[in-house]
Amino acid sequence: MRVRLSPEAKDGACFLCGKQGAVLSFFFQVGEALVAASHDVCFPCFTNHQMVIELEELETTPRKRTPKVNKKASMRQESKLAQAIGGIRHKGSGSLPWAKGDVRKKGELRGEAKTTRAQGYRITRAELDKIRAECDCDEAPFMAIWFCDENWKPEDKWVLVPEVIWRRLRDGG
Repeated sequence: MRVRLSPEAKDGACFLCGKQGAVLSFFFQVGEALVAASHDVCFPCFTNHQMVIELEELETTPRKRTPKVNKKASMRQESKLAQAIGGIRHKGSGSLPWAKGDVRKKGELRGEAKTTRAQGYRITRAELDKIRAECDCDEAPFMAIWFCDENWKPEDKWVLVPEVIWRRLRDGG
């Protein structure tokens, strides 16, 4: 386990001699956790005394899933959406100039797929305009957002479409 020690100079009282003035405060970084030492010492005490620093065992949080797992979850979502609309999943998530969007049913739908384990997902107007601009004139844009649990299993699924499309669906044609 790698531990990084970072001293920081500040004003305060020395733990060993009690003098007010410039003291060293130590911070330890263990993985993602940043821990402050409980006592500050002045420069003379730091150089004249043997300093013993004890690290308590830190509670470690479970490791985050690797990006590979996130990618698999996104690709699984895209495949399921393509199957649901009777279309295809674009390789590279629409990164090719002739295959924009994540999923597409030619002449009907083109959309973006987003998965998240967060409690929310922020959507910008620019993001929606981009999806609309990638559609051919006879295609309807959509965005699918899946909220997943810690194991990337979908818990809640949403699909966003422009209001004109929603009205057409609501009115039955």
